[in-house]
Amino acid sequence: MAKISRTRGASFEREVANFFKAWGYDSYRTAQHMGKTGQAPDVVADGLHIEAKRRRSLAVMEFYHQAERDAKAEGKGNIPTVFMRADGEPMMVMQEANDWMLLYNEWRSMKAIIKRLGVEE
Repeated sequence: MAKISRTRGASFEREVANFFKAWGYDSYRTAQHMGKTGQAPDVVADGLHIEAKRRRSLAVMEFYHQAERDAKAEGKGNIPTVFMRADGEPMMVMQEANDWMLLYNEWRSMKAIIKRLGVEE
């Protein structure tokens, strides 16, 4: 991997970790940035295995821009969301990070309530 790609990747990993910190969550880059390999995620945040991938362009952004335009035109304040699947692959979901974080906050809140109640997950 070229040095510029590694630098861009490391910078984006820090950006993702800082995004979680800005929302009040503990988050950090893992040891992979020191050359260690394995199953470690790029970024750690509670309940998530985060692989941070930054590219000059992503073809799937066209799908998101369509959802964004259509949601805005509809005028109901709905969150633009793309469900997608390549043949033979699992279904994936794409949203703007701030919209996704609202859902993550709810999941964390529900997880804490379930724990306090002593209910099995």
